[in-house]
This record gives sequence, structure tokens and C-alpha cells, in this order.
Amino acid sequence: MNLATYIRNEGLIIILFISWLLMNGFLFFWCYFTMRFDDKFHYMYLMLGEVIFLARGTGILLNFNCALVLLPMNKFINSWIRSRLFKNTKGSFRRLFDHSKGIHITLALTICILSVVHTALHIYNFFSFKANFSNAVPDINLQNTRGRTTLLSFCATIPGFTGLIMLVIALLLSVSSFKAVRRLHHNLFDFLHYLSSVFLIVLMFHGFGKITKYQTNLDQHPLQCHHLDGKIKLEECKAEPSFNYVQASSWKWLAASFIIHIIDRLIRLWCRWQECDVISMNKTDSDVIELVLSKKGFKAKPGQYVRLQCAEISEFEWHAFTLTKCPSKVSDGEQTFSVHIKVVGDWTMRLANLVKSTKTKETSKPKPNPNDHVIDIKDGATKENKPIKLVFRIDGPYGSPHEDAFRFPINISIATGIGITPFLATIRDLKNYERRTTKGTFKLKKFHLIWVCRSIKEFIWILDEIDDVEQILRANNVEDLLDIRIFVTQEKVEQIQSYLPSLNVDNEWVSSKVKYGRPFIKSEIETIISPLEKERVGIFYCGSPTLGKKIYTDVKNLKRGSNILIFNKESFG
Repeated sequence: MNLATYIRNEGLIIILFISWLLMNGFLFFWCYFTMRFDDKFHYMYLMLGEVIFLARGTGILLNFNCALVLLPMNKFINSWIRSRLFKNTKGSFRRLFDHSKGIHITLALTICILSVVHTALHIYNFFSFKANFSNAVPDINLQNTRGRTTLLSFCATIPGFTGLIMLVIALLLSVSSFKAVRRLHHNLFDFLHYLSSVFLIVLMFHGFGKITKYQTNLDQHPLQCHHLDGKIKLEECKAEPSFNYVQASSWKWLAASFIIHIIDRLIRLWCRWQECDVISMNKTDSDVIELVLSKKGFKAKPGQYVRLQCAEISEFEWHAFTLTKCPSKVSDGEQTFSVHIKVVGDWTMRLANLVKSTKTKETSKPKPNPNDHVIDIKDGATKENKPIKLVFRIDGPYGSPHEDAFRFPINISIATGIGITPFLATIRDLKNYERRTTKGTFKLKKFHLIWVCRSIKEFIWILDEIDDVEQILRANNVEDLLDIRIFVTQEKVEQIQSYLPSLNVDNEWVSSKVKYGRPFIKSEIETIISPLEKERVGIFYCGSPTLGKKIYTDVKNLKRGSNILIFNKESFG
């Protein structure tokens, strides 16, 4: 492994992880030792032993991690921070937001483990309360009499009842988060995750049980007088011990985080409420639906993604799709943008088969071809044979690693299948090359695209776009800026060549882009970087997760020379 490349790619997240571990360790031991060696908690120690302080330590860790767990999921606020506050910072700081999902999962797993440990410790404390019931010091007991100290009475207390609710919620969230469950029942996964807010609200009240107590009159009843049976009678013991309960603090930990999350949710709900107009909707031969939408005031950058909902399919399902075309102004001031959706799952198949025709909004521009507004995919797909007006809602846009595509002098973008979508928006944006070069964040000298697909049908729909971009780059005397390599893996040369006459682009131009067979990605990257010296190379990937892991492993092991290699993988955080 090339240590320098690994540190460049993972150094900041490793520092963050170590800092988080150290903070957890500090909080636990600070809480444990502060209470364990404070004389005012000595009666609690006599009653429950070390376990009460271990439980308090895990409790403060629960507060700390629960205060953090929602922060990575504040999509709107995080995207705003990434795009605005960190606009001119080094890429490593912005790349922290690409780990949002992983950070959230780590925190959630930690919370589940701590919840189980905390519960086990308090169950042990319950039995200690029962075994060490003190008639001499009644205020320290859980209940007034030994007979009333039952597990049911413990569950009836505020800590017991709220703890039971949180355990059930944690169990539901954990089970629904397993990959197998999430894939089969995605709606269930989304719905149950709303319970995380209930978990945090209940946690705020968890500490109001008045169970953990401390002595308030150590001056009149010092340490040498402490005994649960009350047999010690010394001159220093001037009064019976009096107690007060430890004030609840969970709400103090969670309040700020919860308020931030609510603000983020309210902003997203307001954005979701606004409907989008369907400008056109086409299905290609490769089972890809191009959906062109408009939404007033919508703004986005190449590389960003949106979450899309179609009420006719499901009121609850939201699916993430990368923008393939960023907003462009039309005459009435609205914004048009597009996504390309591969028909592979239940939701996308229902979208493809939903309507025979769809009504779209007219614009004051010349009327497009009516075929752009009509999908004639499957007869009988409409309700009562009437056309259905599709209503789409958009959540976003949100940031992704591909926002930084122009910040690297050398960009190597690798896509498989429909993974081309984030790069399509980037390539289309090169039409604005002259305007782009005036921005300080534009560092691009060479853009390499390696696209692996099964059939020529998968890229026919993009060839016109690539040709247009190359012509514009040629007009700006930067025709060498864009390097396209398309690898077709499941068609013979004869099959591909039979398609060429029907295309609107030069056959020789297409042939120069297309190669046959599966590429050796590591070799392709080595060929590109071998002549380079002291360059920052951004390697962007979108496609199969398995291949992505392999490419990242190859990148870490490459002989990079004096170059800096940064690997970026598509992530919907």
C-alpha cells in the first residue's frame, strides 16, 4: 500500500475517528472518576457498588453520541456548508461530508451497543437495590419497602419506562437497517427511521427519574458515619444523611442538535411541497428514462443529486438520482433540469409502465415535438384508460464528491452502466467552458472518461451531447481537454458497426471512442498518470460497489510518482 496516497485519501477521517474515540474515552472516565471518588456519592456506592458509576459513564456516552447521530443526516444544512462555507477550502475538508452515511452508521451502531450495556448495568442495579434494601437509610432506596422493589415497579419508573421504549425503538431501527431487510422493504426502513426522533425525545426525559442520588449534608454526616444498617454511632455523626437527586442532563446534550435537525427537516419539507412540472419524458432503447423537469427557483451544480418522489407510484418512497443536466433558464424564469433513470427495480418499472401519455406544461418557447411528452410503453397502463398527469416532488439538490470534478487538474472519471449520470452533467457543463475558466475553482487541464457498458444501446443517447461539447471545446482551442474511452463488453464488433449508419454523428468519430472487451482499469489509470509530474489527480467513480472497492485498492497501490491521487466515489449520504 502506498502510505502517502492512503493518508491523502483517508487521513482526515481517521483523525476525526480517533478524536471521537478519545472524546468518548475522556467523557466516560471523567464521569466515572468524578462520581466514584466524590464522598457525596458514597451511599450510592454502598448500595450499588461500582456498577452505578459504570452505568452513569455509559449514560453520558449515550448522550454524547445521540447528540451527534443526527448531524450527518442534515442534508440541506450539510450541503450548504459544503458548497458555501467550504467553497474555497481544501478538498479534504469537503470530502468529510462524503463520509456522512458512514459516520451516521458508526454512531447509530455505537448507540445500540451502549443502550444494551446501559440497560444490563441498570438491571444489575435493580437487583442490588433489592438485595441491599436499607431500613436505616430509607431515602437511598428505590422503593419505600423491600416488597415493593420489583422489576415491574422498576419498569414503572420514568427511567425504566423510557428505557424500555428506547430499547424497542433501537431494536426496530437495527433490524430494519440490515441490508437484506432494507432492500426488500425500503418503505419500512424509511418509515421506522422517523422513530429516531421519538428515541431522542424520550431520551431527553430519561434522566428525570430521581434514582441516582447524592448526599447533601456531609458536614453533619461525614464519610466515617456511612453505613447502610445505621449501626455506626460516632460523635461526628450529628444528623441522619439527607439526599437530593442528580439533575437530568440528557436534554442539555440533545437540545441544540435536535433543533438543528428540526430546522433542516422544515426546510426540506417546504422544498418538497413545491411540485415540479414535467417538460418531457422519454424512454431509450436501453431501458433508461430521461425525465426533464422544471421547478421555480431550483438551482444546482454538476455532480449534485436529488431525491425524487412520484405520488402516483408511492406517497412515501423517495429515490436518489444524480442530475444529468443542471438548471437552465427558460423564458418564464423557471429552471429546467434532468435525471436519467435506469429501469431495474419495482419503483422504476412502475414509473415506466405507469402512463400511456402524460400532460406537460406548455412554455412560450417553440412547442417541442409531442413525442417528447408522451410515453407509449405499455397499453392499459392508465387508470380507466385516461391519461394521468404525473406529479413529481423534489428533495434537494444535495452535494456529492462529483462537485469537485473541476477542482483537479487531471480528472479520471470511471463509470459502469448507468453510473455515467454524474459525469454527464459535468461534461455538459463544459459547454460553458469560457465562463467556467473565469472561476478560481476551475483547475481542469484534462478530463478522462472511462465508461464500461454492456451494449452500444447504453450510450447512443449520449453521443450527440459529447459531440456538441467537443465542438465547443474545439472552438475554444482546447480540443484535447476531453478524452472519452467507451468499453463495450457484451457485443461483437459486427453488431456495434451495424448501428453506426443510423447515428447522427460521424462513424469514424464514434469508432475512435469505442473499444471492445472489459478494460483493465488499473492499467488504464497507470497509462494516464505515468507521464505526469507533481499533478493532483482526481479519480471519480460511479457504478458497481464491488468494482469501486477494487479500483480504490488499486489506486492505493499504484506507483504514483510525484503525483497526488485522490479517490472519490459517488455517495448519496
